Amino acid sequence: MRENLVKSIVVGLMFLCLIILNAVAEQSEQITTVSLQNFEPENSTEDEYFLNIWETEPDFATDIVHSGSRSLMLEANNEAGGTVGIRIASEDGYVDLSKGKKISIWVYDTTEGSNSIQIRLKDTEDNGGSGEDRNYLWSTKKTKKDTWTEIAWRLDKYPEVEDLNLTQISSVEIYVPVEGTYYLDDVELME
Repeated sequence: MRENLVKSIVVGLMFLCLIILNAVAEQSEQITTVSLQNFEPENSTEDEYFLNIWETEPDFATDIVHSGSRSLMLEANNEAGGTVGIRIASEDGYVDLSKGKKISIWVYDTTEGSNSIQIRLKDTEDNGGSGEDRNYLWSTKKTKKDTWTEIAWRLDKYPEVEDLNLTQISSVEIYVPVEGTYYLDDVELME
């Protein structure tokens, strides 16, 4: 009987050690956040900060910002929405996403809200697809009307795209599915 008690204590202590080691390992996995674009002046963005891809009128805004002094105001002109390209703020003009966990962006939606947002990645050679090729990812979280909402995409869910070089991503394209005005700010990578 005493032998069974000792065995139970030893097994219990081993189990406790495994739990503690697992907790320590999880804490050691630090998540680093890297700013990909904050739309602020002189932030290492080469040339244009953004460009119209399809049916949008993008411009800087200073009245509605998530952080800093300005955001990107996106006017989607088509009843089916619109797409804007956002350049990566980097001295190299690109970022390595190959080890990234997720990308997030803050969205202020002045339409009815409750919109999923689509992201498409483009590399320095303009690989990444376009149009209806399904080389994109929809957000699972939806926007809220007239408030800032953090929208994120898990990069492990991003589709395999022929010739897309994840080590040299130069822009992200954001598609909004409803006509109207949106504000975008603080594009970030979590590693």
